[in-house]
Amino acid sequence: MTPNIAAKLLTGALRAALLSAVPTDRAELTRFVKGQLFDSLAGMLGDDEAGIVVEGLMPILPRVSDPSEHSQIRATTRPARSDEFTRPEVGEPLGVAIIASAHPTRRSGLLHDLGSDCVALHADDLMALFDQVHASAFAHPVLVLDCLSPSVNPISVATLVPDLPQGSSIVLWGASAALEAEVVALGQGQGRFIRCEGNVSPGDVASLVRALLGN
Repeated sequence: MTPNIAAKLLTGALRAALLSAVPTDRAELTRFVKGQLFDSLAGMLGDDEAGIVVEGLMPILPRVSDPSEHSQIRATTRPARSDEFTRPEVGEPLGVAIIASAHPTRRSGLLHDLGSDCVALHADDLMALFDQVHASAFAHPVLVLDCLSPSVNPISVATLVPDLPQGSSIVLWGASAALEAEVVALGQGQGRFIRCEGNVSPGDVASLVRALLGN
């Protein structure tokens, strides 16, 4: 979904709701997202895909409606967690890999394996993922979506792929062929998608990420 299309969908939803701006009250914002914004998305994506996107938005609505919480999240988009790893400067450009996995073992294994080669971050939700992408000083990020235990719905990510930096890669770890086809179609020809089986080890996924980053 390009920024122009997203803006048109949002404008149409606001017009239908007789609003001049996105509500900041949490209850009103929830009604807007589940009502007029869903209808606007459904007109473009269909009911099923619109439902998935709205479902992905629901956990982050408190952050959108609470300015203090929103600013706190943006202030901590740089790695500060114990399970995020950064390689020391070695005189050559680093890449950034963003891992979206809710599985503790798979996530920590992949972050650890990547930590000596690139900036490795974990995204708990859709807002965190895109905050980290756009806060990064590095071009061509690699996103790893753990499709067996996702912290971010792959379909939600796919609708926003056209807004990623050019040259971005998306690894679909454990995705079925059907999910891969759906995600690629929603990506509108943007981004580079690579599917690997769910039984591929974190170490092998890390090797794939390093290859995509050129390390």
